[in-house]
Amino acid sequence: MRSPRKFTDKTKLLVRRFFGDKCVVHEDHDYHDIHHLDEKRDPDFVNRWENGVPLCSNCNQAIEANRKGARGLPAELIQDGLRAKARDHFERSRMALAYACSRLGYFLYLPDRKVHNDPNTSFQFASQALGALGFVGTEGAELLADTVRRNLLTLVQVHEKNLSSNSLAELSLSIGRIYSRANNRLKATEWFDISRRLNELAENSPRIVWLRERIKAFQEVTSNLDPNRSYQNLFEGRNEPEALAARCIYQVRADANAGRLDDADIRLESAREQKLIPKDLQHYSIGGPKAIVGEPARIEIILSWCDVEVKKGRISLIEDVVVGIHQQCRNLKMVPNPDHSAVQWLRQRDRREPNKLWLPESVFDTLPNAFSEATEKLYSTLGQIVERRSRRTVWVPGTNFDCGEGV
Repeated sequence: MRSPRKFTDKTKLLVRRFFGDKCVVHEDHDYHDIHHLDEKRDPDFVNRWENGVPLCSNCNQAIEANRKGARGLPAELIQDGLRAKARDHFERSRMALAYACSRLGYFLYLPDRKVHNDPNTSFQFASQALGALGFVGTEGAELLADTVRRNLLTLVQVHEKNLSSNSLAELSLSIGRIYSRANNRLKATEWFDISRRLNELAENSPRIVWLRERIKAFQEVTSNLDPNRSYQNLFEGRNEPEALAARCIYQVRADANAGRLDDADIRLESAREQKLIPKDLQHYSIGGPKAIVGEPARIEIILSWCDVEVKKGRISLIEDVVVGIHQQCRNLKMVPNPDHSAVQWLRQRDRREPNKLWLPESVFDTLPNAFSEATEKLYSTLGQIVERRSRRTVWVPGTNFDCGEGV
């Protein structure tokens, strides 16, 4: 007998605690009910909190009507709409909501649905969900393991022939970044390497070349050669806001590490003039109206400014800023990079004064065993795919689908 498709009050509380009380698609709507992502009613999973996201009545009714074939999905639930919403959440540091929109997209566009029949679409959404969870930290650890085990591993095993090498390379890069943020350099290196090998199997295009440079940069970061310079190299010669922000982060850190604190101040003032960061840093609020660059980039610049102030000995000036950023990030289900000297100073102070705010040693206290086991199986499967595709003179995937930017 199948388990009834109904969440308990305790499960609903867990879902609301993680995602909040608003619809993850329409932020201005209160949620109507917890939507079951996987509607197959697996008795071991259907009513667990990992299977739910809060949606308003409009979204719930649209999905139900589409499932019955009554009508198509509205603009906000089609592929481009969900991708754009997930990207918007991500750039505003709302990582739990970015994850929710991407995971919803995975289930809406599974190959066995009539809506869309390309496994690369679901695969991309699941990869995006994983990328967002990489910034959530320990609180989202259960979701990490579940996304890999039930979604990504299943798609690779069932639809290998139709998944592009580029899709697999982007997924591998996302997993490598999660291990890197968890301070597991060995695993990160392995995943960046298989990402590179998959990328080399893909046909050349601007997207493929961009991904290749990105993989190379993260390999250098993991090898501890020059992480800041590697980060900057991704955006050399480009003038869009995200590229300007990346170069600013590199230059400020380089100046600070070399003792050129006046030069660092000049670069930070330039960042203010270019509106990369707000003028009043001490009253900075995360997650407000969309800025010229995404919040993760702004937070990196602001923490770089805090690093400069620490080197100047002006601790009192930045203490409230660093604590405020971490408290706000915690509310938004995001953990910023803990490797700034300002963050390290505050962490040392917290050890001396246990009543103060504790900052994590890394994004994850520990990665769950279930995630490690699932990624081990996935890594082995991808290794076999690389070997098989490498033996072919020309590999033509079942689709020419372009994975797109992703989260």
